[in-house]
Amino acid sequence: MLVWMGPSVVLAQAKDVTGLSGTGGVSVTFFDAYRLKALSMGSLRERRGSCLARRTGDMAIRKKVLLFNPPPNPDIGPQLHLESLGLGYVAASVRRELGRTHAVTLWDCSLIDKSMAHVPEVLQAIAPDYVGLSLSAMNAGQGVALAAQVRKRHPRAKILIGGILASSLPAEELACYSPDAIIRGEGETLVPQALALLEDAAPGQVLELVQEQALDVDALAWPARDMLPWQLKMHAQASVAASRGCPYRCSFCSIPKAGPIRKWRPRDIDDVVDEMRFLYKTYNIAHFYFVDDNFILNSKPSFLRAERFAKLVRDKLPCIRFGFMCRSSAIDKRLINSLKSAGLAGVFLGIESFSQAVLDRYNKKETVEGHIRAIAVLNDLDITINPGFIFFDPWTSASEMRQTISVMKDIDFPSLQSINSKLTCYRGTAIEQQLEELEKPETRLGIRGYAVKEAQTAIIMEQCCDIFQNQLLSDPDYVEYQHCQYVLGSLQPFFLNTPQESLFVLHYAQCKTLWKAGDMAVLQRIDDYLRSASAPGASAGAVLDAHSRERWRKGNACAKLFFTLAQPHLVRAVAAGCAEEARLAVLAFNVPGGHLDMAGLLDQPGANGGSNDVTIAQALGYAWDAGSMGGYLRRLVRNNDVQALVALVESACLTFNFAVIEAVERCLEEAGIPAAESVVDSLGQARQLFRSSYPEFVLAQAQSSMSVASRVRTTRPMVNSCPAD
Repeated sequence: MLVWMGPSVVLAQAKDVTGLSGTGGVSVTFFDAYRLKALSMGSLRERRGSCLARRTGDMAIRKKVLLFNPPPNPDIGPQLHLESLGLGYVAASVRRELGRTHAVTLWDCSLIDKSMAHVPEVLQAIAPDYVGLSLSAMNAGQGVALAAQVRKRHPRAKILIGGILASSLPAEELACYSPDAIIRGEGETLVPQALALLEDAAPGQVLELVQEQALDVDALAWPARDMLPWQLKMHAQASVAASRGCPYRCSFCSIPKAGPIRKWRPRDIDDVVDEMRFLYKTYNIAHFYFVDDNFILNSKPSFLRAERFAKLVRDKLPCIRFGFMCRSSAIDKRLINSLKSAGLAGVFLGIESFSQAVLDRYNKKETVEGHIRAIAVLNDLDITINPGFIFFDPWTSASEMRQTISVMKDIDFPSLQSINSKLTCYRGTAIEQQLEELEKPETRLGIRGYAVKEAQTAIIMEQCCDIFQNQLLSDPDYVEYQHCQYVLGSLQPFFLNTPQESLFVLHYAQCKTLWKAGDMAVLQRIDDYLRSASAPGASAGAVLDAHSRERWRKGNACAKLFFTLAQPHLVRAVAAGCAEEARLAVLAFNVPGGHLDMAGLLDQPGANGGSNDVTIAQALGYAWDAGSMGGYLRRLVRNNDVQALVALVESACLTFNFAVIEAVERCLEEAGIPAAESVVDSLGQARQLFRSSYPEFVLAQAQSSMSVASRVRTTRPMVNSCPAD
């Protein structure tokens, strides 16, 4: 099910897409301790209409809606920094349908307030009438804490909960959030209806809205992008939803219900590209990630749609890069090559296993041979593969593990990292029903615990935990290997479709060959144990000493050599390339720990005197380093480069980077040169912004983003460019 306010990233089994809205049908129920009655759609429309009429009569007072995305639970590992498209779509829908009577504010804790330290101040500043919580198993615990703060500080506020968790669990288990309304399904229609109905709900009643009909994805406003600048500060790409739904029924999938909303519903592809162009022009976005469960399906209509997408991007956005998710069965070499020419750099494949028995257990409807073929196609085209994998589950056997390791040894695949994976059994999934015969360990919100059935598998799991959590994470060569691999993957898009692509591919292949040789020693140790059913003689540490560390070290040296070779190419692309090329290439210098010398970029005469200074300034606001950029800033002041100075100040204001403002003011004072009026005005506005508290600053910037978006597009009746499958 596509659900309101769900997380916008799909990782491994956490199959979730953003919640969208439209004109779908809903059923509504009220219940205290138990369900009392169902309201008809006619009754719902009457209630909603009367509420709206009553409120529009008094335009002096607007209801305040505060939408929260709680941060991940403390035990959750590193996450991609992506804004919540689900919250963005719901905010856009409420603003479009109820904008005259309701004001909507977004606060994405995962991006701007991980400790939730600013939540009390935000609640005080907004004084919300309604609070929405976007809930999944990944943030369920933090959501409980956030709901408790709302009840303590604003007891009169009505709490609405949505997301996969709210769509999966029974109302009794959601009582810990003290909800006034539970949104089960896509939220763009359900949330405005809930806001209207809550006006008349009696105290203590819980309103439940359940989606029964799929929404028209082409009837939606683009999502609100209030939080996008904060994502760009950490990860310079924007997420986009080009379709909804998944026609498959994988047993581990966290989207619990079948029905019409599971059907694949593609957006009009011309409108998708228009949204990308808006983000490109407004936020300087050159990297996009599609959060669709399936960007393409293995069908002719889907292939034709993807071909049109590639053509539109080549014509309208020639210097962008993007990635998406799909199944192995959808990997077609001709189509992927066409998409690569438009900027495709990476594909997330839900591989799960190289044992056919495991794939059948998960109801994947795919084959090991199909996985191997898809991986070969992507490797041949030098497209980065990000695999979803599940090495351990309650029923994993030694033979299944041996089958998977055997395939891993023979293909170019991130094998060692994939072994460090275990099934997460989400509540409401088909696979949860299969756990009845097994032991039932402690269960937490949204996740079912389980015990491993086979003793040998349990021992291997313990050994893998020791290897990955104790041995590898404390090994400096392995840690550096992981970092270098991340940086190479992050730099790959900047060399795609350029004359230097072959240079990148050569070095990346050499690095991967050396790294894999080190990985194979660890895999072989696990395989030896599986075959002999007795503990291997050498310890994991001894294996690393004898076989792995030296190979990882050589791979790291090869990667660092490439970083040195990459620097001048990327500098030239920024300094002398066209504006579109510069916008893409400058992002390489913002890769965390990317081994690229920002000072080297700024020392180039072309960069400092060329036409791309504004592009550089826009990027520097996100990654300001006073030590390396002081000389560059002094040159801008000396040359009176007004446009670049204003761009630098405005970029810094997007993400609370006050160091930039101070540096510009200091440099102007030291130079003793009168600043242009536009520079003075920008600095004055920045000073005024920075006098406010951090939450006030964030909210003010969000209002600015909302104003830009509302001027571009408010409604859009469109028709699909191809039929849904």
